[in-house]
Amino acid sequence: MIRQHYPRAWQHLQNAMRINGEMAAAWNAALDDHLVDDMVVTDRDGAGRIVVYADWPPGRRHALTNQFRACVDELWQCLDLLVIETVETFSIRQRRCNPDRPRFFPVADSPDGFTALLEESCLDGVLTDQAQLVHACQPFHSRFGVDWIDRPCDGIRRLLAWSGALDDDARISAWATPVDPQIHAEPPAMVEHVEAAEPGEITTERVVARYQLRNYRPGFDVAGQAGTYVDICLDHDRAPPHVDDTFAQRLTEVIDAVARIAATFSAIANRIPGPRRIPTHDRPDATDTWIPATQSARRW
Repeated sequence: MIRQHYPRAWQHLQNAMRINGEMAAAWNAALDDHLVDDMVVTDRDGAGRIVVYADWPPGRRHALTNQFRACVDELWQCLDLLVIETVETFSIRQRRCNPDRPRFFPVADSPDGFTALLEESCLDGVLTDQAQLVHACQPFHSRFGVDWIDRPCDGIRRLLAWSGALDDDARISAWATPVDPQIHAEPPAMVEHVEAAEPGEITTERVVARYQLRNYRPGFDVAGQAGTYVDICLDHDRAPPHVDDTFAQRLTEVIDAVARIAATFSAIANRIPGPRRIPTHDRPDATDTWIPATQSARRW
């Protein structure tokens, strides 16, 4: 139904989904090319650490960052076009104020900021229920405790944060989450303990575990496994609270949030009876809905 009522917004949403898939494929290819490797370092006193390090091939980090930026831009364009296409569709039913002013999906970090955006006529011409939805999705709201509102609101909040981070030159990076690091030592050396480090970004290298050996002498063989998840991340993003809260999962949730908003816009528009303007933007050859009567097969 989104495509029927909002063909241009739908296309941008599809573009965002496609780019998300391309980013996942590019990231997996980078890992297959040994983007991240690890090493074990043991000091003379038996104290040691497992270190992971990232070796980015020329241009790959920049390319992933540009893909992410394009995905964010597609989502914003989808939101703006929900407003624009609504105004165009229902322009036959109601007279617009300030028709020369741009229409867009307003997002503000305070009620006063939102009111100031509304005074620019950005939502003039949308349906009342749609305007209420836009207001409910503003990031300055606390959570409502209602899933169908909280998810879109969380998505808009995160999308806004990502846009700000990209404006501040944020880049795609690698995130290490130690889970089960292990150390094996040549007897008579023994492993006293192994402690996983806190998750964090791999800038150039990062310690993912520390350990202590007993009866160690320089030259003894020591081997280890990092036992660490490595995920794509944005270097300005906040630390995730748990291992399943990855950047890839967050991006999927933001795309889903925008899709929910688009679906709700479409459902509201579908309830409105009566005439509406026929969309022609998805027809490259369309220049006008009307043709001269003499050219009609029925010769009206």
